[in-house]
Amino acid sequence: LLVGIETPLEKLSCVRRDGEDGVTVAQTNLLAMIPVNLEAFRDRRLLSGEAANVDSIEITRPGGGFVKMQKKERTWLMQQPVKNARLDGRKMSELLTLIHTLHVEEFMSPDDLERFGLQDAIVITVRYSGDDVGTRIVLGKKVEDMPVICAKVEADGILGTVDESVVDALNFKASDLRDRDVFQY
Repeated sequence: LLVGIETPLEKLSCVRRDGEDGVTVAQTNLLAMIPVNLEAFRDRRLLSGEAANVDSIEITRPGGGFVKMQKKERTWLMQQPVKNARLDGRKMSELLTLIHTLHVEEFMSPDDLERFGLQDAIVITVRYSGDDVGTRIVLGKKVEDMPVICAKVEADGILGTVDESVVDALNFKASDLRDRDVFQY
């Protein structure tokens, strides 16, 4: 696609397909819609699976704190620290949404690993139906003077920053996820 000059009377640009004779016009904002670098084409999601297909989640926090949750049929159960404790479906849905909407704000170089505390980090392991290994997301420390933290998806090699509010949302007690209903109906 060859894009030429702007027409003198209207805000339109001359456009021609490479190898063709005819010229047509298109809106001038066409150039503004074309990404300026390859990074703009990258998938910014940390997880590519669907939240509905998650079978288990493990969250490990620095200094202790490990929670393992597993879905059996349509019910979420805690496996650690309390075995087979029923979890609140709405809270689990919110947690799954939070994890699945994480996206890279800015991609980073692997040279930045030490600087952003990925060695002492929050680790989230998500397993989908039929996946025994799972996907590990490692959340490091806050990036100086910015409202973001470093994040890495180990299997895919994605390294970038995500909004720091995820750390606050993951700072819950295991009992906060428990289903408070005495009877299930």
